[in-house]
Amino acid sequence: MQQKMVFCPHCGKQLPAGAKFCDACGTAIPQAVQTQTTQGSVTQGSKISDVTRKKGIIALVIVLIIGSFAVFGSTGDEAIVKEGHFQVNQSRSVGEAFDSYFSNTRWTSKTINGTHYVYFQGKGRNTKTNKNTIAVKATFVVYPKAKSWELTKMSIDGQDVSNEIGFVVNQIVDGDEPIYY
Repeated sequence: MQQKMVFCPHCGKQLPAGAKFCDACGTAIPQAVQTQTTQGSVTQGSKISDVTRKKGIIALVIVLIIGSFAVFGSTGDEAIVKEGHFQVNQSRSVGEAFDSYFSNTRWTSKTINGTHYVYFQGKGRNTKTNKNTIAVKATFVVYPKAKSWELTKMSIDGQDVSNEIGFVVNQIVDGDEPIYY
């Protein structure tokens, strides 16, 4: 004679026959589950493996979502900067201006002690130093609640040009080549 085996459909815990609620997680036990018997198709081991498999699938989906942001999309802070406009010239967004003016662009973001930063790196032309390419770095501080930002630091070939940001930004937004600073 087969003994009735009841398992929680949520957590997989074996329960006494006729249980109305799981004593482990509190899930209501439907009538259909209460009448299942051990005929080889439902066992405690298979229920636990089903739960484990579901948790594994959920973890995989989360990893894929996070990975897709890293590969395909901007973070919230990056989007705030890239979709914003400079006060000196409203004709193009920051992202449009920087990504079209420079090559090999890279945007990254980081939060340090509660302050949100977005970093930009790219390469461009410069005749001031008679070099074919220059390395440009920019640091933006982001204020997520206000959806605003400020460009706080900029360097060209390692030289700090932060005190000339307005002048340099106008050239970038206007598409002037090469950058003079």
